[in-house]
Amino acid sequence: MKSALYLLTILADCWLGYLFRVRPSLARNGLVIFDRYFIDILVDPLRYRYGGPTWLAPLLLKLVPPRQRLTLVCHADPEAVHIRKKELALEEIHRQITAYRDLASRISDSVLIDTNLESTCCSAAGTMALYEYMATRFAHS
Repeated sequence: MKSALYLLTILADCWLGYLFRVRPSLARNGLVIFDRYFIDILVDPLRYRYGGPTWLAPLLLKLVPPRQRLTLVCHADPEAVHIRKKELALEEIHRQITAYRDLASRISDSVLIDTNLESTCCSAAGTMALYEYMATRFAHS
């Protein structure tokens, strides 16, 4: 029960942040970038200390604003990630990378960024994905 209430407070925080910070910025054609967002709970519930029902987070995800968003999912070789993130076991890193790839395949407007490449290539891939997304967004408005 505690975890479910905690998840609802995260959802409420998303809405409050959207209404008072994100939406005004978007209304001025601003760009808002999140490093982590509600969707991460689906892949890594332990990071958020969520131990509630597994069906609740996907259900609440449908209520998270905004509906139109670009999701960039970084992925790399599990061993390379393990060198940088020693606090996670290699098996857990492999599980998360697989889960993020699967999640990205189910989300429209998501792009996988291969971080095994040079940092300039990663930045260019992210920038290009953002450019294409924004060009499409502005063409439809």
